Amino acid sequence: MTWLCADIGTSSLKAALIDAEGVQHAFVRMRYRQSGRDGGTATPVPTVAADWEAAFKDAVFTLRRQTQTDIAAICVSGNGPTFVPVDREGHALPPLAWYNAPKRTAGPSLFLPHIAHFIAEQREQYDNTETLFSCQEWLAWRLGAQAVSVLPNERFRPSYWDEAQCAAIGCAMRKLPPLVPLGTVIGKTGGRAEKDFALPPHIPIVAGGPDFIMALIGTGTLAEGLVCDRAGTSEGINVCSRVPATTGNLRTLPHIADGLFNVGALIPRSGILFDDYRRDTLQEDRDYKEHLDALLKSASLSEEDIAGRRVLLQMARQVKEKIALLREHGFPVTEMRVSGGQAKNALWNRMKAKIAGVTLAVPAITDGELAGNACLCAVAQGEAADLHEAAAQIVRIKERYFP
Repeated sequence: MTWLCADIGTSSLKAALIDAEGVQHAFVRMRYRQSGRDGGTATPVPTVAADWEAAFKDAVFTLRRQTQTDIAAICVSGNGPTFVPVDREGHALPPLAWYNAPKRTAGPSLFLPHIAHFIAEQREQYDNTETLFSCQEWLAWRLGAQAVSVLPNERFRPSYWDEAQCAAIGCAMRKLPPLVPLGTVIGKTGGRAEKDFALPPHIPIVAGGPDFIMALIGTGTLAEGLVCDRAGTSEGINVCSRVPATTGNLRTLPHIADGLFNVGALIPRSGILFDDYRRDTLQEDRDYKEHLDALLKSASLSEEDIAGRRVLLQMARQVKEKIALLREHGFPVTEMRVSGGQAKNALWNRMKAKIAGVTLAVPAITDGELAGNACLCAVAQGEAADLHEAAAQIVRIKERYFP
């Protein structure tokens, strides 16, 4: 039994075929075809939601070339809070992306500030909007799923929305699809999925969640004291805790596991630092992993290489500073389960572990979001009783890097 797992990132879409034993049979990363620039940085971002759809289509084609194994279910996760407004004709308007960072509203919602900004700045488009989807829910809908919003668990409800918070910003609740639990089967692929994506009909579609939640599941960070370091365009060190943080310098959200909290230390521009360096030195087209390896192995004294190594040191030192902040407020960090593209580079893992002063544990599937999607499929299709059992089956620590 193999599942098609996909994750919508800031600069690219990742997808894999993963089975119930945690074997990744195929993997692909697709950069978006039509990309803009985020604030002049080197980081490509989708200009329209169709970029995600095109990348998913290319990903499915590439995965099918790698293996012909049958697909038993599909699960998509995505970065957020990101909204896709869909008009009355079913056309997607430009996304309301997380990196735009609108001002917070008075309530606890992480999502409604984007809608409040949309209402204030683009009232005509808001009025013409029929449905507001999160990015992964929009792609699932395009594949044949029902129009839904996916709630990790009931404790997250205030962080999403309610009638009072919607009323405060003038948002009509009818534009927001009904909330369903994470991991719900929300439909099956239809004729359009077969025509446009070469996917067979009647494949169950499982409701995926926000990328950071999926990374927690897909690294097995489900018990008190475990820590996940999720690194990409941004980076977050997430501690599974019995108690919330008491400082505003750390973000506390409910955890996907009952009775626990997720205490996060955020580094908003971690990966962007390296992308900016690559742009400034005219090396954007160079293979990312090859470039990182070269910098870490090289003794070159060229101005460009020295600048690159300084950027890597800065990235590692930011992690060290956030670990110190967590420790200062009563959240000891001695080992972190890593997720994301940075986790795939052994030299970088060694350097980061040494500078940050913690052990890095690397799972066999380094993209935690994809492994988390597989865990949801395992539960939805009866291959595991719950997420803890699914993670025990699918998540395996492959290697550790010590300080």
